[in-house]
Amino acid sequence: MPLKLHYFELPGRAETCPLCLTIGKVPFKEIIYDANKWPDHKPRMPFGQVPVLELEDGRMLTQSSAIDRYVAKLAGLYPDDPLQAALADQAVFQMADIFQLFTPTLQMPLEEKVKAQQEILATKAKEKLLQLSGLLETCGEYVAGDKLSYGDVSVFVGLSTLGRHILLEGKSYI
Repeated sequence: MPLKLHYFELPGRAETCPLCLTIGKVPFKEIIYDANKWPDHKPRMPFGQVPVLELEDGRMLTQSSAIDRYVAKLAGLYPDDPLQAALADQAVFQMADIFQLFTPTLQMPLEEKVKAQQEILATKAKEKLLQLSGLLETCGEYVAGDKLSYGDVSVFVGLSTLGRHILLEGKSYI
């Protein structure tokens, strides 16, 4: 039985996982829940939330960061060298810090949310993105050495998400 990734039909916390599995040619199946059917499945999830990666033996792994590291190792995208692994993690954690800046805006009314997110993007997020850019400039072609790692995949996912959801003028979807 292949791995099963349980999530919703939208990019987000589970986006790095399927990309890593696909790059590493690790077979997996996506189990997608819609809002109407999710309440029936929620009690079955270890922490009552998704993403959840169901392993071949039926055990369930939760928390996106744990899932991402696990699948990165399966896919050959988690560096064996401790320093390179730390460099990949460093890029992942910087992206997490950037997204954390936007958390207080999530429950705001749309107009207020857009204004707050634009302010964050122009100040604190801009500073962190510049730091990430500086980090990438010192690392070479990849964030953790001479080959693609889950850190690169995570940065790609994070920047794509920012571009799709926060940078769209006058709109906010996160």
